[in-house]
Amino acid sequence: MTDDTQATIQVLPTSITGLFNEPVLYTESDFISGGMTRRQLVETACRIKVLLEDEGRNHRPVCLWTEDRGFFMAAILAALCGGPELVIPHTLSEQVVDEACRSKDTHLILSDNSRPAPEGVRLEVPDISKTRVKAGRSLKLERDLDRPFLWLYSGGSSDRPSLWSKTPLNLLGEAFFLSDHFHITPQDLFLASVPPQHIYGLLFSVLLPFVSRAGVVNDTPYFPGEIVTKADNARATVFIGSPMHYKALAGRPFQLDTVRLAFSSGGFLEEAHSLAFSANTGAPVEEVYGSTETGGIASRSRWHGEDAWKPFPVVEWKTRDERLLVKSPFISPELAKDSEGYFMTGDRVGVCNDGRTFELYGRADRVVKVGGNRVDLGAVEEKLKTHTGVKDVYVFQVAVQAGRENGIAALVVYDGTLKCLKNTMRETLSPFEIPRHIRKVSAIPSTGTGKRDREAALRMVVDQKVCRSDFP
Repeated sequence: MTDDTQATIQVLPTSITGLFNEPVLYTESDFISGGMTRRQLVETACRIKVLLEDEGRNHRPVCLWTEDRGFFMAAILAALCGGPELVIPHTLSEQVVDEACRSKDTHLILSDNSRPAPEGVRLEVPDISKTRVKAGRSLKLERDLDRPFLWLYSGGSSDRPSLWSKTPLNLLGEAFFLSDHFHITPQDLFLASVPPQHIYGLLFSVLLPFVSRAGVVNDTPYFPGEIVTKADNARATVFIGSPMHYKALAGRPFQLDTVRLAFSSGGFLEEAHSLAFSANTGAPVEEVYGSTETGGIASRSRWHGEDAWKPFPVVEWKTRDERLLVKSPFISPELAKDSEGYFMTGDRVGVCNDGRTFELYGRADRVVKVGGNRVDLGAVEEKLKTHTGVKDVYVFQVAVQAGRENGIAALVVYDGTLKCLKNTMRETLSPFEIPRHIRKVSAIPSTGTGKRDREAALRMVVDQKVCRSDFP
């Protein structure tokens, strides 16, 4: 670790503790563009804390059920300043919220709107205007920076979502680092097409604007026309999207003069889609690689000619048998580490010739044994994408013979017939790489954060009522 890196890491706790003493925290500048000032944010946080003080004393987490970024940040501030810990459901459905509550023995949901609560759980919708707060009351950080105070789910693209704890240093420390690294200023205004329930949306559309003294648009536009219109009307300077948003935007002409920087995370972003956005805006798209449990690890910008991934200065890394190992202040505390403090990720990488960057080869859990043969599902996808007419493809593992062996299934967005595609597959794939089940679809199912939805894909190929084309 260099002296500069060590100095950057050491200053993060000071930045976090100093945040609560800054006068700007209590000003009339907008946090939510046109919707909530920073002073109102602090008042809301104080009122939430007062309302939930009993829950905090009982040391029982509260489930946060909201997509409102102002309410989200206020609840986090309340938790940091002595309020109860928070558990964040990955999707705002009653079933998922119920699962989140049960995972942490939670009996209270904090929400900005009345909703049907799961059985046995109380839903609290604070009437902010009626919650009494002492005059002049301000925020004071009361959390240990290295102890968990919030739980987030991973995206669940390869299996069921997993719950990970995050400390104040994990989250606010990373937000401060990102602000400095990407030169975010108080003049910036963020627009995000990803929700705040996952680590990417939480960091980039809630915490990053907050620590940078910037503003954020509260809406979460999803469709291309909505994104362009909202960004143009709001005069957003920073766009937060996922690969599927950039893919959709690449299919239409548009112009955004105010956007100066964009981010993408949650999956592989096609170079053509990244460059198309930059051509329409003049803004680089910074791809961010990481996970819920590790935090951010590296970034790259195709607009700047970068193909390899550049690890963040605060991240130490090494490889072992093609597996990437990382050490940083953003890693969830419960992760198992080696004697030097490194956590082994689930990703395979190759070190570039410069020794300072790396290439991603795909998930280690995407290399499976089929009939005793090693198959890289990512490599099969890349081969299929070279076929004429194949616009998108998702290859994933399925169990066969009552779960005793592995098989391969594929969803393809394809212009031609399955018979034609099968013939082409036989010419380019080895016998054990050919999918056992294949289905043509209009689009690959994805989660709210843009990752491939494996559970939805699996249902599509095993449902006997829909077309399932098996190879003989």
